[in-house]
Amino acid sequence: MFAIFANGAAFHGRRRALGGVAPAAGVLFLAGSVAFAPALAELARAAMPGPAQFDGVWTIDATTTSFFCPLKRRQLFALVRGGALQRFSGLPGVRANGHVDDAGAVTMNVYVLGHVAQIHGRLTGAAGEGVWSSNSIICAAGHWRAQASR
Repeated sequence: MFAIFANGAAFHGRRRALGGVAPAAGVLFLAGSVAFAPALAELARAAMPGPAQFDGVWTIDATTTSFFCPLKRRQLFALVRGGALQRFSGLPGVRANGHVDDAGAVTMNVYVLGHVAQIHGRLTGAAGEGVWSSNSIICAAGHWRAQASR
C-alpha cells in the first residue's frame, strides 16, 4: 500500500509504519505498486502554481551595449529552484542571488570582481529576456536572453 499525506509525506506499508495507528482522514490511498509515485510527482509538479514552473537550468546569452567592454557576449548558466536562484556560473569568481516570481518577473544581483550587476526581465514558458546594468564604468549595461535547458 502507498499513501500520500496532505503535507506531501509518503507512507509505505501497513499500520505498523505509523505505530499501529491508521492513517488520518484526508489521505489519498493508492493500491498496488509504488510505480505510481513518479507519475503522481509529475502530475503534482505540473499542477503547482507559482515560481516552480520556472525551476531548472537556464542558459543565458548576455550581451553588452557598452562600447569599451571587452566581453561583448557571454554564455551564463542559472539554476532556479522554488523560484529562488540556487547557482549561477559562467564568470570567474561570480556570486549571485535573486528570484523569479509567479508571473515570471526576474530580479537578480550578480557580483563579480568587485562590481554588481542588477538584472531584470521576464520569463515566459521556456524562454525569457531582459536588461542588466552595473556599477562598472567599462561594462555598464546590456541585454540578456534565456532558454530553459529542460
